[in-house]
Amino acid sequence: GHYDDKRRRNAAAQYKEMLDAFEEWEARLVPENTRSDDVLRGCFVGARTYKVMTALKVGYVEFRPLKASGDLIFTLMSQLVNRRLKKQQKE
Repeated sequence: GHYDDKRRRNAAAQYKEMLDAFEEWEARLVPENTRSDDVLRGCFVGARTYKVMTALKVGYVEFRPLKASGDLIFTLMSQLVNRRLKKQQKE
């Protein structure tokens, strides 16, 4: 119905914003050697690899549990990036 179409459009827009953020972060940040940074590097690769990016978009837009997981990962990566960027500014 109309609600589902609106929800899908909103999720697709959110997904695009996340891809844009990963692209910006990758240009500005040098990841460290931690497990969290390994996840971040994986996000960078996924965000610029067409087949991965499109497959994840389907999951993010169509399946609420996957969207919730994606939102959680993005929140954790946002926090990590903010810490790393603050650290880099101090150096």
